[in-house]
Amino acid sequence: DKDAGRVKTVAVSGLARAGADASNYRLAAGVASARASIAVRPLSTWTGSASGNWSDAANWDVRPEGANVASVRLPAAGGTVTFDAAAPAVTLQDLSTERSLVVASSGLSAERVDNRAGIVLAAGVSWDLTRRFVTGGGTFTNRGSLTIVDATLDNALLNEGGSVAVGGRSRIGPVTNAGRFTVPPGAVASVQGTFRQTAGSTTLGAEGAALPTLAVAPGAGGVIDGGEFAGSGTVEGNLVLGAALLAPGYSPGASSGGGDLSLGPAATTFIELGGTQPGTFDALDVAGQATLDGTLRLASYGGFTAMGVAYLEGEGNSGTPGESSAVRAVASFWGGMLDVNELEAGEAPVFLVHGTADAVVPYSASTSVQARAQAVGVPVELRTLPGAGHTHWLPMGEYVDWFSAFLRLHLALP
Repeated sequence: DKDAGRVKTVAVSGLARAGADASNYRLAAGVASARASIAVRPLSTWTGSASGNWSDAANWDVRPEGANVASVRLPAAGGTVTFDAAAPAVTLQDLSTERSLVVASSGLSAERVDNRAGIVLAAGVSWDLTRRFVTGGGTFTNRGSLTIVDATLDNALLNEGGSVAVGGRSRIGPVTNAGRFTVPPGAVASVQGTFRQTAGSTTLGAEGAALPTLAVAPGAGGVIDGGEFAGSGTVEGNLVLGAALLAPGYSPGASSGGGDLSLGPAATTFIELGGTQPGTFDALDVAGQATLDGTLRLASYGGFTAMGVAYLEGEGNSGTPGESSAVRAVASFWGGMLDVNELEAGEAPVFLVHGTADAVVPYSASTSVQARAQAVGVPVELRTLPGAGHTHWLPMGEYVDWFSAFLRLHLALP
């Protein structure tokens, strides 16, 4: 019975008096109610010999629907069982799969799943495994939307273009990601094997929220061979990036690692700079050994422009249609460059102001830029402020006069 359950209310009607002495009694009403329990069938078994739909009653000894059975077993055999759109919603205590199961529609729920073959969550379908247990040696292929919170998913997880969110304190099997994988704020996702990404994205945390942890099994590590690995959080274990983008932080933010970090020649690291003080720029904190290769991309935000950004290749958006955003001149106030070798012959002229007593960005940062510019023939002027510290402002008119004269000299401005 699909309405199985305990202490179910039953309405009774059509009551009447009968018998030789019936006239001695008065019946107050012809209806009444009673309560009883409708037993849940312990097990329902798939009896179909080949592939088929869950909704087809001919494939079952008793078709599962509602809460009429406690457990469902799909025995080993050829073919695939499809939980289709016509299948009634069902709530199970246990689901045991020894043959492939395709979940092509919503409505299937089980507290415990013993997956010994393969489960495929189809595109457009959501499955919430909050506080559920999925065990067994099978695979779990996700093409839909999978939520895992305070749960165990011991199967190998293949995310093929779907979305996976792992929250709370959850344990999952080896992961191959080619979709969207998210570890929300404060979560701890423990991966029992290698975390591999071939495409798509992995995102840790959210801006201004508690940092999550992605813990990869010792000796397995994370291998990011494609897509993007971004956000703020902690990665426990080694992390290797191939042809992928590493983007720590949320303007700004930091990511930390408890193992080694290796950036290959095809890797790109994206860092945003909003100032020179800690907490105003993205950061990577590596506890183990860091091997850095590939491309470093810098960008500024919040009105801050780092000198190094001005000398990177390519143009941005000037904000004025028809006007070029190419840099024609650079002004640096008590700043510097991460790599002065980015300043090459033919680059825009540079104007520098720096105090000799700067304890945040040393005065030598500007003299290094000056020396590099002179070496490659880029026009440069350094205005030295003897004894001045960081962000030492003279009357604004003096800076304007200095820079205006510099622009008139080198850009032929009136």
